[in-house]
Amino acid sequence: MARVEEVRLRFTPRSGRMLQEPAWKTDRGRIFMMHGEPTSIMTRPSNEAAAPYDIWQYANRQNIVYLFVDETKLGHYRLVYSNDPNEKGVADWTRRVGPEAINDLTRLGIRVRTDGGGDR
Repeated sequence: MARVEEVRLRFTPRSGRMLQEPAWKTDRGRIFMMHGEPTSIMTRPSNEAAAPYDIWQYANRQNIVYLFVDETKLGHYRLVYSNDPNEKGVADWTRRVGPEAINDLTRLGIRVRTDGGGDR
């Protein structure tokens, strides 16, 4: 129950059409419900060239990462890349995040494929 409450507090949409969506149905809420607190979180704010993004790393789970992007810049983060074989990425994820996110993943030791898949 504590994890459910944590998800509600951290990931409830605050604006837009997704306002009615329960926090556990958001991509970040769903991943948090399944795996708990990440080992590390890298947060990058928006800039002129790229939308804000978060990279969640679970080092204790074979160095699994999840890359979430807020293309709306309203707090609606969408999962666009993961090396988790159970998660599907977005084919054009590199265009959505730009080279800085790819560099951040590489610094975390993630072998990045740019064809929409993970490093399976």
